[in-house]
Amino acid sequence: MYDTLNLIFGSVTVLSFLFAIYQFNEKKKLKRFTISVLQGTAGNLCKVQQSTEWAFVNFQQAQKIAVELEDSKEKKELIIKISNGQGDAAAADRLVINLFEQFMTIQESQFKLKDISHPEKKELRLWSKELESRSK
Repeated sequence: MYDTLNLIFGSVTVLSFLFAIYQFNEKKKLKRFTISVLQGTAGNLCKVQQSTEWAFVNFQQAQKIAVELEDSKEKKELIIKISNGQGDAAAADRLVINLFEQFMTIQESQFKLKDISHPEKKELRLWSKELESRSK
């Protein structure tokens, strides 16, 4: 009877230990996955921000050209549309930057890191600005 109980408790202990190792490994995989998703999304947000910035500049340049056109009903409508597009691009830019900052905050609070993952990481201005703000 005593040997049977020892065998049962020993088996339960070994199974518990194996289950703990399994859970530990699953937690590590989940952590790696979460970090990867956060960094990848932050990198993509940097790329989207680059496009919103370009859109704003393109609208600025189009507005300068439109102002030089001869006065007409179409010119007035064109300038209004360009101005609206420029405003939308500026708003989108601010929203993308805010979302990027949220992803940086989540990374820092959960994993004590702030990083992005993107093939063009070194060329992304938003990421460069993030690095500059850290060095101040």
